Amino acid sequence: MRIILLGLCLLVALPVSAGPMGFQGSWMTMSDLGPNWREVFTNYALTPRDAVGVSQTYMRSDDKTQSRDVTEITYTRLVARWNQADSQSNIWFIGGMGFVDINDESQESLFSPGISADYPKKIS
Repeated sequence: MRIILLGLCLLVALPVSAGPMGFQGSWMTMSDLGPNWREVFTNYALTPRDAVGVSQTYMRSDDKTQSRDVTEITYTRLVARWNQADSQSNIWFIGGMGFVDINDESQESLFSPGISADYPKKIS
C-alpha cells in the first residue's frame, strides 16, 4: 500500500513549466526558490511575440563562500513557432542586461543572451 501511495505522490508531483511570456497585453510573474537559488521574473507582453521585464536572481555556492546577485532588464522574443494537430513547438530568444554583485565585494555589468525551446503537447 505504501508503494502505491508513493507512486501516486510522485505522479502528482511531476514538474510543470510555462513558456517565458503570456499573450499580448498580459503580465506574467514566475519564481524559482531554493536554499542556494532565488529567482523572481516578471514581464509584460507588448505584442504576441515580444515582452519586456525585470528579473532578480541570487545564487550561492553549497559551502556558502561564494554568491552572485543579478539584477536585469529583460527582453523575450518568440523567434519561431510550429503548430501541429496536438502540439506546438517554440524557439525563444531571452536576453538581459544589468549588473551582477559578486560576493558583495564588486559589481560588474552583465549581458545574458540565451535561446530556449519548448514543445508543449496536448494531453488527451
